[in-house]
Amino acid sequence: MLKRRVAEFFAPDGPLARAFPDFESRPEQRTLALQVAQCIDARGSLLAEAGTGIGKTLAYLAPAVLSGLKVVVSTGTKTLQEQLLHQDLPLLARALGGPLNAEVMKGRSNYLCLLRANRFARQPLLPSVGDANLYQTLEAWRRITHTGDRAEVTGMPDEAPLWSDLSATSEQCLGKRCAEYERCFVTEMRRRAQSATLIIVNHHLYLSDLALRQRMGDKGLLLLPPHDIVIFDEAHDLDEVAAQHFGMGVSERRIEELCHDIQKALAMEFAAPEMVRPLLERTRQRTTDLFDALALGPSRTLLNAAATKPETKLRFRSLDQTFEELETVLLGQQGPDSAALARRTALIAAELAFILDLPPRASLVEEVPMGLRDASAEFVRYGDKSHRSRAVVARPIDVSRLMHTALNQVPSVLVSATLTVGGSFAHLRRRLGIHEAEELALGSPFDFEAHARIYLPLDLPEPDHPDFGDAASTRAAQLVAASRGGAFVLCTSHRMLPIMRLAIERDCDVPVLMQGERPRSHLIGAFREHGDAALVATLSFWQGVDVPGDALRLVIIDKLPFAAPNDPVLAARLDYLRKQGLDPFRNHQVPQAAILLRQGFGRLIRRKTDRGLVAILDRRVLTRSYGKIFVQSLPACPRLTEFSDAAAFLAAGAKDAPPREPTSQP
Repeated sequence: MLKRRVAEFFAPDGPLARAFPDFESRPEQRTLALQVAQCIDARGSLLAEAGTGIGKTLAYLAPAVLSGLKVVVSTGTKTLQEQLLHQDLPLLARALGGPLNAEVMKGRSNYLCLLRANRFARQPLLPSVGDANLYQTLEAWRRITHTGDRAEVTGMPDEAPLWSDLSATSEQCLGKRCAEYERCFVTEMRRRAQSATLIIVNHHLYLSDLALRQRMGDKGLLLLPPHDIVIFDEAHDLDEVAAQHFGMGVSERRIEELCHDIQKALAMEFAAPEMVRPLLERTRQRTTDLFDALALGPSRTLLNAAATKPETKLRFRSLDQTFEELETVLLGQQGPDSAALARRTALIAAELAFILDLPPRASLVEEVPMGLRDASAEFVRYGDKSHRSRAVVARPIDVSRLMHTALNQVPSVLVSATLTVGGSFAHLRRRLGIHEAEELALGSPFDFEAHARIYLPLDLPEPDHPDFGDAASTRAAQLVAASRGGAFVLCTSHRMLPIMRLAIERDCDVPVLMQGERPRSHLIGAFREHGDAALVATLSFWQGVDVPGDALRLVIIDKLPFAAPNDPVLAARLDYLRKQGLDPFRNHQVPQAAILLRQGFGRLIRRKTDRGLVAILDRRVLTRSYGKIFVQSLPACPRLTEFSDAAAFLAAGAKDAPPREPTSQP
């Protein structure tokens, strides 16, 4: 029985203890592992909150591997995938006394596409010396790589334009019709995954694969093989990722990529290229005309009014007519590229009509579905503008029914340090449509009572007061001075970043790093290496950042992390809840903010010997009725309201910092 094998594995004299002489038995880790084993045995589902320090990764990996079943582990990011592969799985393999049959799978665009690379090599367009040097590096790597994974290429920027010419998205991939299909790195990866018992993916890949399967069926484009159980690590934001992939978006960049690929195909398989070039120019121009008519602002903009304007409809019809002409020409050509490009054109046209809520025309490509989505799902439609492209998007407002269907296909384990709100899983169950699942909530083994403090000042203005920015930044600088650095200053808006930075640089003798100056990984590395720096950042640093030891001893949070009320996606969700007879503030805004606040708090204590203070500069935690939900969601530790007490605690820690805990403990 699996539970017995798992119990033996985590026993004080079991394989784990024998493999690591400094192994320390953790009751919470063993409890979680046994519950996961029971879930696997019963083919049931489990919601498990596992506080920081439990060792949750090993607690779910061990029963997954010992079960002998085909298990998919889905993590929050590609970085966590690499951590599992290079840190956690070797520990498990050492304890079990042999190699594990595991495979890491990433999205298609992470891998070199042989077909596109071969074609690019015939006509390389390298506008700069930097591109030429990178191309030489990639060509040398191409001759030796066995995986085609871009992660093997050190020093290549995440957004390197050259890579898009050498890789393929699911739209660009020809699947089994490709001449390089048998040699393809993605094909090889999928074959390895077919025979692996443990497959490591990320949420974006798992949910995009699931959405593609629901929309198009298996046409050789899907990556994940059938599996017996899925384990979602860092599952607290699963519904947000699902909304992205069960929705759709059409951007200027996506249409330009289509035109670029058609243009590249002209010289190779088009019998009448002179017919296509003018069409491509019209497509580009009419795309610009349409997005100009939508008049998108710098932030998300609801499309309701913009999409119904006569000018918008007219420009959409002009673009759609050009798409239809492109489909006609492409379907008249011979070769797999032409058929695939025609399908891409038709799909973009159909999705654009859906997003703008305009009637679609009958597609010339039979396999493109016009319905695109379940008619009973409600969508919010909005425009978005970034520095690279304008886009229009349709997202489901509520993914609970979609996720209920998806999670019922295979047994699932959802685990994270932050799944409950005020001790209840109700918010998570509603967001993901989970009805039948066991629950387990385990606190952290860390001694927050002894090692941590929460500072909640009452003498600062309300966050909506004009003086709040100056008062909060001054108090933040005072706290950083008391701790002598080692501080994360986490802000809920980009507007506060320069204000906080200026105050800290003015009043403190510590180096100040700020989000946006360097890549995130470089900032974290510099922060760790210095040991006494201050890092000013926004929400992207509230989760997934691990700085154990004395380098981080102070976390400052300027305001409760409520989502911007003018965001159209949030507004649509709140209106949807209202129609369901629910209070949107209590049932969505407060729970979501409480989970995010817990994530921010979780940056502080990462090891047993860590010590520090979290300062929340928003007095509403103490003065509003909903504040108790936030307090109840945080670890139990002494609360301070006087600055002098907070400064004394920080000063004591700065003088007498504890040593780092060894990191070999599994």
